[in-house]
Parts: sequence; C-alpha cells; structure tokens
Amino acid sequence: MSTIDDTVEEWPRERNGGLLPTHPPEGHRPPNGCMWGHDPSEFCYIRRHPDSNRRTIWTRSMLQDFNECYDRELECKHFSNPDINPKPRLRRPWPVLKVPKARNGCHTKKVSYDPPLGHIDEGSDHDDIFPWDVVLEDSDDDDAVQTNKLHGAMATDKVTKTRIKVSTNSLVDSTDRVLPPWLPYTPMFTSWWKSVTEIRVSDISAQPCRLRFVAKRPSKRPKKRASSKKFLCIENDGEDADTEDCTDTEPLPPTVTHRGASSLYNLANIPVLQEHIPIVHFPDILHVHDPFDLSMGDTTVDHLHGATVSHANCPVRYERLWPPPNSPTSTKTKRNIAQLYLSPQNEVGTGHHSVVYASPLQLPSPLTTYNSASARPGTVRVMAKVAIQDVSARKLLNNEGEIYNSFPQHFSEEYCGFHILTPEMRTLVPSVAVTPKFFGYYIPSDGGDTALTPTWEQRSPILLIEDCGEQISIGDMTPEDRIDCYSLLVRLHFAEYMHNSFKQRNIVVQPGPLTAPPEARSMDTPSFRVIDFGRTESYCNYKASALYDFQMDPNGVYPKDDTTIANIEWSWGCHLMEERRKARRELRFGQYDF
Repeated sequence: MSTIDDTVEEWPRERNGGLLPTHPPEGHRPPNGCMWGHDPSEFCYIRRHPDSNRRTIWTRSMLQDFNECYDRELECKHFSNPDINPKPRLRRPWPVLKVPKARNGCHTKKVSYDPPLGHIDEGSDHDDIFPWDVVLEDSDDDDAVQTNKLHGAMATDKVTKTRIKVSTNSLVDSTDRVLPPWLPYTPMFTSWWKSVTEIRVSDISAQPCRLRFVAKRPSKRPKKRASSKKFLCIENDGEDADTEDCTDTEPLPPTVTHRGASSLYNLANIPVLQEHIPIVHFPDILHVHDPFDLSMGDTTVDHLHGATVSHANCPVRYERLWPPPNSPTSTKTKRNIAQLYLSPQNEVGTGHHSVVYASPLQLPSPLTTYNSASARPGTVRVMAKVAIQDVSARKLLNNEGEIYNSFPQHFSEEYCGFHILTPEMRTLVPSVAVTPKFFGYYIPSDGGDTALTPTWEQRSPILLIEDCGEQISIGDMTPEDRIDCYSLLVRLHFAEYMHNSFKQRNIVVQPGPLTAPPEARSMDTPSFRVIDFGRTESYCNYKASALYDFQMDPNGVYPKDDTTIANIEWSWGCHLMEERRKARRELRFGQYDF
C-alpha cells in the first residue's frame, strides 16, 4: 500500500498557466469513473495555480490531456515506464465455464462472448498495449476467429485448442497456426505463474510446457482425457459433450433418484463460479432440489437431526425475477433451465433474517465446465440465500435482489492498476471488485392453494451470488488490508449507494489473485468483497422517498425554491459521512490512517 506523500512527485506548471479547470480532464479511467493509474508513479501533484501552494492530484493520462509542460524529458523523469501508456484492462478470473462442441465437432450456433470464455489472464508487463478481440468460442469457421500478432505469448489451434512446446523460431513460416487475443498482466498479480514449473499434455508431449505454444492439427486417434489435477487451460475444447438442449419445452425435471442423492449435493471438487454467466445462457427457470424444505425458511426445524425429508422426487420450480424478463433472454422461444441442490450440510451462515447455503448449481445446456476443473462437468458452486419466515426478512431479501440487479457490472469486475479515491482517501488502492457476482434472484412459481397462506410463510425467494470466501477477522488483518476494505465502502458511496450495515460480518475474504488457478492462490494476496445488501439504499430511492414524505412529485415537479432538494442532498451526504465514520471505527483505524 502506498500513500500519496510517499510516492507522488509534483508536476511543474507554466508561469502564466492560470487556474486549473473546474472540471479536470478525464484521462484513462475504468468504467467506475475513478482516477486511475497503471502504477504508483503515474500519480502526480499539480498546483491549482502556478503561484499557489494548494495542490491536487492528477494522473499521467490527465496530464497528457491537459498538455501543459508535457514533454519527453519530464515523462522520463516522473514515470517508471515512459515508453508505454497503458489503459485500464479488465482482469479475467481463472476460467471454469465453456461451451463444448457437439459430437459432430461443430457447434449448433454462433454466439460471441465478451469477455470470451475459457481464456487465461496471463497479462503483460505493461497491460493492454495490444487490445484483445472477442473470440467466437463455439464456432470452427476460419473467419470467425479474430487474431492478434504473437508477442511472446502463445498460439492456439482454431479447432482443438491443443498446445505444445515450440521455439520462437518455429513460428516464422507457420500457415496453420492462429493466435489468441493478447493476454496482458500486471506482475504484482501474476507471480503465481513463475511458480508453475510444469504444465503437461499427456497426449502430446511428456516435456514440460512453458509460455510459448503452437497449435497442432487434430489427430484421428482418440484423445486421452487430461488429468483433473492438471490446469484446465490445457484441456481439449473439442472433447465430446452432451449438448442436449436443456430448454423449457418443458422436459421433466431430473430427480434425486436418477443419481445418488449424496453425490448430487456433495460439494467436493465442485469449482466456484467466479465468471459472469453469458446473458444468452442465463438461467430462466430454476429447479430447486430441496428434500429438507430449506427454501421454506423455517428456522425452528433442526434439518440435520430428525427433520422429515419431503419432496424427494419433486423439485420446486422457480422463475427468474432479476435480471428482469425484459432482458435479451426474453426474446427466446425456449428458456434455459438450471438445477440447484440445497442441503443442510452445506449451510455456511445464519443471520437474523436469512440462511446461506453453498450449493451445487447445474448450468443450463450447452454451458458447461472444464472436466479437469469439476468432478461433475456442468456443475459449479454458488451461494444460495434464503429468507426466514418473517415479513421483514422477506422484504430485506427482496430489496437485496433489487439492489444487486441495479449494481453496475463493474462493481463485480477487477481491473489492473490503482485508484486514488479523493477526497475521501489519500492512499492508493487496487482497482478490484466491490461486490460478488450476481447470478439471479428467483421466486417460486409452483402452483398450489396458497391463497390462505401469508406470503412470508410460503417458500422464500432465492438469491444466487458468487462464493467470495469467509468472514474477515479484523484482529488478524494488516493495516493495508483494512484500508482495502474501507476503500470498498468509499467506492459504494461514489456510486451513490449507502450500505447501512457495514460490519465485519459483511466483509468476506478469499485467497487471490483470482486470475491464478485455485492451487496457486494465497492469502498473501487476499481478495475482499462486501456482502449483505438487504438494507442498502440508492440515492435515487432515498430521494424519491424523501420527496414522497414532502408530498412532492418524484418525477421532477419540485417547489419553486430548491432548498428542499438541497436539504435532501445535504442529508444524504451526512448519512454517508456517518457511515464512513462508523466503518473506520469498525475497521479500527483513525481518521487520518487512510
């Protein structure tokens, strides 16, 4: 962690430069809109007026846009890498999802995925020097693959994605090799790659593979399946897979009698889903296998001891409420069906209003997983949140689903580089994700005579989110880690959200970096997320509620004097300041330690 006073130098001003503009230059910024630099040297002090001692902080790209005193000499003096001016780049987690080929070697349809599925974030020393293109992962057509030049990275075959070790010289005259998108990286987040001494493909070579690869045309002999202990990046995408369309025509849902019940609910060797589900494959219908009636939210029942098993052969049907049906998936004539398995043995936490289960989720076809990453291809691990039988609990879960749906996507995405969150913080923090990924909010749709039963006594809606680790222990955290957690709250406030329950129990941590395979992650590079948004409020809702209290039209009909609106904005700001003050006390550091 780097403080501004330790790392930032002052950028000179012209003698007759005048005041800095009220609205500073944008420069390079990720979608969250915060000031961004690729490394700490790209942040500089600049005087607001040449004759004033008041200074503000700008980034290198902002100085370039301002174009005052910007020349090659100063560039070499202030910046660690003056020859390269990278832009923010989305960092992809270690891939789990894929769309397999059909048994005839072809895909049923062409769909582009952005970001593409199955790519490894290997990165580069300077990030995003060469932008990568979207690859049509489910097409074998030669013209469907967009390629880049090889810059010391790797080459991949269009059909088999098989990789073998080659020398750089052997790439010169190749006509049957194509190159994947350029995959840059930040060295501080990719030290795991240096520790990988050997990656083998049993059916190609017994020699260790390094960072240079070349494609190989598919062989007619049958392929051997890669060991599940090896990294999934070397698995053959052309492997046979069951591509039976699991869409809502509607087939009979599978039951626990088709396979052993213990295996269906077992989380062993089931990978955590840390990628966004492509919108075209997002589950529309959720068949919830709930033999213990956990979705009822009845906390008076001991499900592990003496509970009665019911509905063992009848999954409960849920439909997606958020993301809403008016998303692009609603244009389909058939709907994607996923299977969720709830078990009391997989309970990970119980709160005052909800219970959370780590649950296997069988993805809709044709979406599946790499066989080397999962004991059951097509099944991933997610967190399923269920509200207890209480009116307020159901309202909180409903609000949380709505809040997750309103979050911008960059809230759950990680970018290279650093932020300076002025004026609230004076410490450089990494550009990481704030919240878990959102996999949908589902409500029960099974028929039945429920007219006489209150809604809060019926089955609870289910919220599916990413599993982001365990609750933090502030006493075991370094000051840098606590500052990282505090920056997540500041990011929420910058996006006009108030958490309203920023406590230690609502911050989770897991080993990182997430771009590395799970075996190579470490708590030396932790990854933090904020959870539990049941009480979270956006400024739009806060303003609408306040206007309603004042009996004004929330659509824009305000009183002639704007003092009421100003008071609402002032009140909102006071609430944010108070929440930040409580967060600093919760994280055990003073007012000026960040």
